[in-house]
Amino acid sequence: MTATQKWTAKRNKTKSLFVALTSVLYFCFGQAAFAKDSFGNFGQLEYMGSSLVTRAELEKMLHLSVGAKYASMEKACERVKKSLTDKRIICDVDIVDGGSDALFVVIDISEPGRIVPTRPLSDPRYIKVPTEKPNLILKELRQRLTQLTYDGRSFKETYANGFKHYSDAVADEKTRELATYGNVPELRDAWLNIVQSDPNPERRVDAIELLNWAGNYPETIFKIMPALDDVNKDVRVAVAKFIYPRLELLPYDFAFDKLTSAFCRQICRPSHGDRIRAMACLSVLLRDKPEMVPPTRDVAQNQINLIAERTRIPPLKELTEKVKFLLSNYREKTRTKKPVIEDSNF
Repeated sequence: MTATQKWTAKRNKTKSLFVALTSVLYFCFGQAAFAKDSFGNFGQLEYMGSSLVTRAELEKMLHLSVGAKYASMEKACERVKKSLTDKRIICDVDIVDGGSDALFVVIDISEPGRIVPTRPLSDPRYIKVPTEKPNLILKELRQRLTQLTYDGRSFKETYANGFKHYSDAVADEKTRELATYGNVPELRDAWLNIVQSDPNPERRVDAIELLNWAGNYPETIFKIMPALDDVNKDVRVAVAKFIYPRLELLPYDFAFDKLTSAFCRQICRPSHGDRIRAMACLSVLLRDKPEMVPPTRDVAQNQINLIAERTRIPPLKELTEKVKFLLSNYREKTRTKKPVIEDSNF
């Protein structure tokens, strides 16, 4: 093998490992994260449906047999995305670990006339931070987690009073370093401003991640909650991931109606990341705040039923059935005022 071939193989393997890691973390929600085969095999297509393209047409475009290798899946996804883009069809294409030995190709198509509203940035501008050192530590932390996955070594995420920790000693040392910066008010304020105003979605995602070690979580959640309607999928997913393990920290007078409304919109967005993160949050909110059940039924029952009927990914299926159970088994008590959530906050 030539030097060029070795470099190419290493690059492809690293990319596959990154997908494997992010796929595992998608479904763990603080549970143990176990390394998956980065060259997992194709299971089946996940497709919510559209009036623009049929499932049969997408399967023909993919041209993948069950058991196809990851490299073939990558090429097929690029081929489908290019084909749909050439037809001016807005699409989202992902490779997702469904919690089993098989990988799913998830294709979502934005239906004309069914665009879910997104938020405008508040006074869009580049936000300066006192120091970039926390971002460098965050990069080192991510590299460590990727290496653990590469080595097949399991690790857990835990949240002690909201602070994010890892069972791996090296990774957890990084979190302690980040916590020292999170205690600096000027840095925390800058990260919040980045989420609200910075045009760069990568900076918004990093800022959300850094807020894991900045404390004052109820206030932080209230301030970053509008980003659940961000135009960028990665930002929306990062916010939902931030909120999920801290729902129990929210006070009784928190704006649960607005939070539930945002998650109801998020499950309608055409991406797997939005659906599974928002569905997980709804499963906790509706369990712990049953007064949110009636308004959720009013605005999201049809979408929840649709996802339950069409998803083939086990973790999403399980979460959706849990939400359906909470909606169908709620018995409303007599109250003077019925809570209402809106279809949009705009």
